[in-house]
Order: sequence, then C-alpha cells, then structure tokens
Amino acid sequence: GGAGGAKGELWQCPQWAPAVFLVNCLSAVHQPLAAHPPAAAKCAGLKQLIAQHLEEMVQAEAQACMRRVGLLDKVELIRMYTEGAESAHQAVMSVDPSLALGPLAAAMSALFATLSSPDTGLPDFALLQAPRLRGEATARLATLLSDAYEMVYKAVHDPANGYEDASAVLKHTPAEMRTICAGL
Repeated sequence: GGAGGAKGELWQCPQWAPAVFLVNCLSAVHQPLAAHPPAAAKCAGLKQLIAQHLEEMVQAEAQACMRRVGLLDKVELIRMYTEGAESAHQAVMSVDPSLALGPLAAAMSALFATLSSPDTGLPDFALLQAPRLRGEATARLATLLSDAYEMVYKAVHDPANGYEDASAVLKHTPAEMRTICAGL
C-alpha cells in the first residue's frame, strides 16, 4: 500500500494527515506511561483522545471515499429520508431526482469496484506508527463503508421507497461488500 494514501496511488498528503500526526504523538506519550499505575488516569485521558482523533480521521476518509465515487450526497439524503428528517419530502424516495436508481446503482458499483481493485481500495493508514491503531483505523473504515452500502441497498430494496427492479440493477449484496472490506 501507499504511505497513507490508497493502494497503488502516488502518495499525496491525505486530508487527515494532521490527525495522524496527533494520534502518533499521543500514542508515543501513552505507551511509556501505560506501564506505570500512578499514571493510569492520564493514560485513560490519552487513550480517549487517541480514539477521538482516530474516529475523526476515519470518518473523514470514509466521506472522501464515498465522495470520490459519487455516493456521499446520496447516503446523506437517504439517511435524512429514513430518519424522517426530510419533512419537506414526504414523497416516495425513488421520485427524488437525486436518488434515481441508475445513478445510485452506478455510485454503489463504483464503490464496490474501487474497494475490490488491487490498484485502489482503502488507504492502509501507513502513516500511523502503531500497528494496532492502523488495524483499528482500517477495520473502522471498512465498517463505515459497508454500513453505508448496506443502508442504501436496504433503502432501494424497501418496497415503500418505490424502486422497481432493484435486484436487477444492484449487482452486489451487502454481504459481498462486507467480504471485500474484510479482506482489506
């Protein structure tokens, strides 16, 4: 993989690089303190900060990945529909031009293709110095992307949302997406 970018890409500084620097610094301080019981309270605070910054970094990368394939706006709109926040749009989801089945399916296919390609895929977070944190970040990113894919898939397959022939257009199931993401 790349030095923090997607596999196979020329390395460029990811937008979350400052968060990686901060996580690496906090981790470097946490490690030696963890062995000393009197520092337990400080270690707990450091661990919480590390988790918070790691989550922010992963969320930013998940959004960037979905944005690159044209899925982010669709996911956010579907989330508004399903959570009932879309009070102005009491209509059926499939009628919304932003959620037309063709472009929605194309974005989902693009995400699947990106993640399943050995030349692209998820970033390997190589800038994170601690292997445990790299693994956590990659697993969390895979979960976020799989969950978003599943949410869209279920919304499109829900008869109440008015999509016809969804199974013919959506080629990959959420289980297949999870399998792809699990291998990253």
